[in-house]
Amino acid sequence: MRFLRNRVTAPLFFLFSAQLISRTASAAITPVFPIYMRSLGFAIADLGIVSTSLGVALIVFEPAWGSLINRLGAKKIFLLSTLLMALVLFSYSLVTDLAGFIFLRFLTGIVGSANAVSTRTLVWQAIPRKEKAFGIWYAISAASGVIGPVIGGVVAAQSYVLTFYFSALIAGIALVLSIGISESKNSESAGADSTIKSMDKSEKKALLICSSLIIMPYFLRTVYMTFMPVFAKESAKFLLGPVEIGVAVSAMGVAGFFAPFAFSELATKKGVKNVIVLGMVVEVFAFLLLPIVAGFPALLLTAVLLGLGEAAISPCMMAYLISKFRFPNRGLAIGVYGAAEDIGILTGPLVAGYIYQDYGAEFSFYFTAALMATNAVIALPLLRKTSQ
Repeated sequence: MRFLRNRVTAPLFFLFSAQLISRTASAAITPVFPIYMRSLGFAIADLGIVSTSLGVALIVFEPAWGSLINRLGAKKIFLLSTLLMALVLFSYSLVTDLAGFIFLRFLTGIVGSANAVSTRTLVWQAIPRKEKAFGIWYAISAASGVIGPVIGGVVAAQSYVLTFYFSALIAGIALVLSIGISESKNSESAGADSTIKSMDKSEKKALLICSSLIIMPYFLRTVYMTFMPVFAKESAKFLLGPVEIGVAVSAMGVAGFFAPFAFSELATKKGVKNVIVLGMVVEVFAFLLLPIVAGFPALLLTAVLLGLGEAAISPCMMAYLISKFRFPNRGLAIGVYGAAEDIGILTGPLVAGYIYQDYGAEFSFYFTAALMATNAVIALPLLRKTSQ
């Protein structure tokens, strides 16, 4: 936090504020959207199909945004994404059929991928130490994960549709703030047309390994965000309402806001690779507990554990990846790496949705935990290969 007091300038303030508010707008509908679909009579598998359309868009467009940033600039991409996000969030209030929801989630993936790549790029351009840079980026995203679901849950208690109107308004505020962002230029990357072929062997190896390992954390996260609200509302062990579900989702953000700074310091002492694996182990326990515990406080515990695990994995993995790349290739690397995250977003709700529907919620959560445990076992030896 000392870093923030000493180094935040007006352009950085606008960047952090716009990032926080734009992601809050998106996060506000996160706990609401699954239970809204259920209130309209959609099946569990339908939720998985709709969430999968989001992942498809992210995979297709995130590498493209990463490549476009070198030519157009990250600020322009961010401005475009906030404008489109406001329009898409408003459009949720107009749709009640499955095809419409699939299309809207696809559009959400397009603008969400632009937001993620552009804000990551703007942050690492502005802050020299990459672990700190991505820690701040993740902490701001986590803060939106605290604020957004609470707002969404409270508003949804009055009306689900009102949540979409309110989210669109918040996104509009982010658009205004984003005008004040300034962008650092670097002669090595300005106008460069980076491609996979321009990467050397060590860069390709680092990209392949880091991208492969990040799939499961996002698989697991999307399963939690898609099906935990339904499980918490419908299971006899919980029977929670929109406000309580929103608070539970926010608990992930509370953990994720403070933890990245502690994990960045731990990574300096114990090694980035070890902190990444630690985060994966913590996430395994979050999913192992979910089918066992009962009651609102216990549900909060699973959310906190998941938030801690994410805070250990995501900033450290991004910083580790960027450290392996020359400057001109970093934008594309972030885009391709983001597409790997999106593979998890695509496959998580689709796979777990059918397991949930056919074999029950508990088995789907145990299955997800087993996949992450396997990922943790192979992570450390694979990461060591990038140092060879």
